[in-house]
Amino acid sequence: MEPSENLYNELLSGNPSQGTCFQVLSRMKKEGMLEGVLDGCTRALEIYPDDIKIRRLLAEACFEAGRIPQAESEIKTVIARINELMTCYRFQADLFISQGRNAEAVEALKFYLIHRPDDKESYDLLESMLPREEIPAVPVQAAEAQIPVSGEEVAESKAQPPEGESPDIATATHAEVYFQQGMTEEAIEIYKKVIEKNPDDSASRQRLDELKVILEQARLAEEKEKDQLMRKKKMLSILESWLDGIREKSKPGLSVG
Repeated sequence: MEPSENLYNELLSGNPSQGTCFQVLSRMKKEGMLEGVLDGCTRALEIYPDDIKIRRLLAEACFEAGRIPQAESEIKTVIARINELMTCYRFQADLFISQGRNAEAVEALKFYLIHRPDDKESYDLLESMLPREEIPAVPVQAAEAQIPVSGEEVAESKAQPPEGESPDIATATHAEVYFQQGMTEEAIEIYKKVIEKNPDDSASRQRLDELKVILEQARLAEEKEKDQLMRKKKMLSILESWLDGIREKSKPGLSVG
């Protein structure tokens, strides 16, 4: 046994941290100590079973040693662990949306959907945040769940919903995306669905009341603007009438009485 291998084994036998285990085992693998890596990874995973870096290292060592079934089993476990962590990207998207950082939220959602393509709610959320031409096609898994198969079809169905209907996915996050895009009425309809499903959701009920006030204020401001515009048009019409009269009277040869 090489002196360096004795040193590595000594380090591994001293109850090292996960990080130290991985560093030592990675070094051993680079130096060709395959049997030591197989044994060391196996023992380390008895202590740290959820460490995906050590498990991936074991899978690679098994592959190099010709233990293909075990390599496949280990890497399958690694991928399962990674998939469990993919929800972090969905959570990150919600954090970005709450801060109005929609561009960053879009990127987080795209990455999340690569790993969770059957999440219709997240796909609909991404769709509502993208310009029509950038809406991605729905993945095969989603299509099997009877979601439209092309981004264009989805965009059309969302861009022109039946009158009086709001999106199928009713979440506060989705409602706020619509509100940030100036679609207050749509946001209100979504919050109504949220409250219908969760009558005790006081936060959503309060936000619904706030959006109703905002919508009413916008309606009153729009009516005031229209009224002012009508007054201006009426005044312009009167002025034009006066101007026409003055021009008529000022024509040469016009006699009065």
